[in-house]
Amino acid sequence: MFQYQWKLTIVERNLLPSNWMKLIPDAQERMLEEAEELAGDLPPADRRRLLASLSKLQDSGEAQFQPKIEKMLQTFKLEHLYSSHSATNHYSEHGIDAKLEQLTPVESAY
Repeated sequence: MFQYQWKLTIVERNLLPSNWMKLIPDAQERMLEEAEELAGDLPPADRRRLLASLSKLQDSGEAQFQPKIEKMLQTFKLEHLYSSHSATNHYSEHGIDAKLEQLTPVESAY
């Protein structure tokens, strides 16, 4: 088990709307802080799980933390887009696109 997984499990559990409502406001705020800290270091699959938990919480209608949750979701999505774009540029810079073009047949075999 990766070192972050225990914390991710606790945060995800606490972000469930049924558990979220039982937390006092200070604990709710702390869970959002933990989620924010975790998100930067998570692999893509775990990051998507955390984003899904935040999205469910956002849909639950808890008004006090909605702006913070919305901001976190937007930030994480932008970071994901940026990292995907960076990976694409990395491959282009190293000539991988050109090599793929050489492998792709241009003329039809028919």
